Amino acid sequence: MKRAPLITGLLLISTSCAYASSGGCGADSTSGATNYSSVVDDVTVNQTDNVTGREFTSATLSSTNWQYACSCSAGKAVKLVYMVSPVLTTTGHQTGYYKLNDSLDIKTTLQANDIPGLTTDQVVSVNTRFTQIKNNTVYSAATQTGVCQGDTSRYGPVNIGANTTFTLYVTKPFLGSMTIPKTDIAVIKGAWVDGMGSRLQVTSMI
Repeated sequence: MKRAPLITGLLLISTSCAYASSGGCGADSTSGATNYSSVVDDVTVNQTDNVTGREFTSATLSSTNWQYACSCSAGKAVKLVYMVSPVLTTTGHQTGYYKLNDSLDIKTTLQANDIPGLTTDQVVSVNTRFTQIKNNTVYSAATQTGVCQGDTSRYGPVNIGANTTFTLYVTKPFLGSMTIPKTDIAVIKGAWVDGMGSRLQVTSMI
């Protein structure tokens, strides 16, 4: 029994922040990639394993590298903050799981260090509007880590989210093979704030 690839779109898009000097970040369209996807490879499920309560965790993801680009002025020193929010909204059989379809729940786990500032594994929970990840590193072209549009000494390319783990849980056995269509599971949003600022607290986002 085989499941087709599950594709989850992890996108870095603009945010709205409570700062006088802040803005959105995303994939630089000039780098050849504007979207970011993590792809779960085909998973073969034996008939004996197709029973309620069995879990299957993705082992390998493919990803896209892209150049980080923020809306700040070239040469500016900035810090970065990330927000991770679920796309699926129906709670699964237990906390941390989403209802994917009538037969499967899914859990999304961000691995430590997969997003700058993330120090421990983080489950994307349906009970949280968004999870904020703060990164206190200062990025600037002067230190060869520029992220602002127009910076010539760049940070990256990056593949944030490439080590995301997806766990599928069988809630009801299914017959034959199951094809899971392209499904958005979670979204990662990025923003920059003035590198001289003393706070990194996002209060709203779009």
